[in-house]
Amino acid sequence: SRTLQMELAAEKINGIVSWLADLKHGQSVPEAEDNVDWFGTTPEEAMLALRSGAGVTNERMARYSAMGRTAFVLGRPDPLLHIRIEEANRLLEKGSPYREEATFLIRELGRTGRSVGVGVGLSAQASHLEELGGSDTLRAMLKEGEVTLLRWSSSMMRQLVADGLLPAGVQLMPIPKTLRPARLVSQFDDVDGDDEDDAEGTQGTAYILSGPHPTAMMRHWRVGSIEPLEGM
Repeated sequence: SRTLQMELAAEKINGIVSWLADLKHGQSVPEAEDNVDWFGTTPEEAMLALRSGAGVTNERMARYSAMGRTAFVLGRPDPLLHIRIEEANRLLEKGSPYREEATFLIRELGRTGRSVGVGVGLSAQASHLEELGGSDTLRAMLKEGEVTLLRWSSSMMRQLVADGLLPAGVQLMPIPKTLRPARLVSQFDDVDGDDEDDAEGTQGTAYILSGPHPTAMMRHWRVGSIEPLEGM
């Protein structure tokens, strides 16, 4: 959620139109309300965003075709549009009434939106690919966009390899919650219980599965002041 907050701030600074459905009742990124072009908190509102995004995509395709344009040109005349679904597993998991349509729209936006400046992004805490609409959804994202894996479960890792979403033989090391060095401690020794709290956290550390080196770790960093500064 903190990574998403940083990316939304970057989109606002750069003039990207952000539509956000925060399916944790708006709790994940409450700062986004009134700071994005459109903000929703329910699965129904998420579906409205996806359907509207598909409508924008189709309208732009028809208009660009009439202009003889084959690719998106920034700001001429349209801005970039990014549709984000936070806690997307609530929309795509088995039993969700919108799972089939949402999965279809996400795949379509991933395939056709790029050429007209419309993107779709999913954020989820999922331990199983079925919570994200199945492997086809993630395969489409890997083919057309970026997939970033933060702290993950071993079951998710097994699925990624088994479904061919990671190269055979690739092993990703688990990302610990802190950078505290591992050490053996006798149960008879007095141990300072605050050691883990004092160690630096690993928030924002991840693997970019769609990159050329999926086993190399990356990390999100906030650069500069979060307060508005003249000239920045």
